Amino acid sequence: MKKRRRRSKARYEPLAATSADTAGNRPYRLMTVAMIREPQQQKAVEVAFSESARFYTVLRANPKFESILAELRDAKKEHRAVRVLLDAPQSNTISDVDRWA
Repeated sequence: MKKRRRRSKARYEPLAATSADTAGNRPYRLMTVAMIREPQQQKAVEVAFSESARFYTVLRANPKFESILAELRDAKKEHRAVRVLLDAPQSNTISDVDRWA
């Protein structure tokens, strides 16, 4: 009797939709804001998303800091997803946020 080889399982596909950035091919991820932590003395604001278990940071040194934070607050208030651009694919630093229709 021949032994059958197991089928390989499908690779993990993230639930968040992604689209490429035009500048450096960094992917935008579609994510829903779960929590925003804003310590006054820190150099960054921490953000948690429903789609990920890690904490992401928005640096206060970022030139778009105020607009990014305002967009994240609105998205949390309205319970809607935003497109998040990270510094690098495996980074936890947010460099830009877009409204998603």
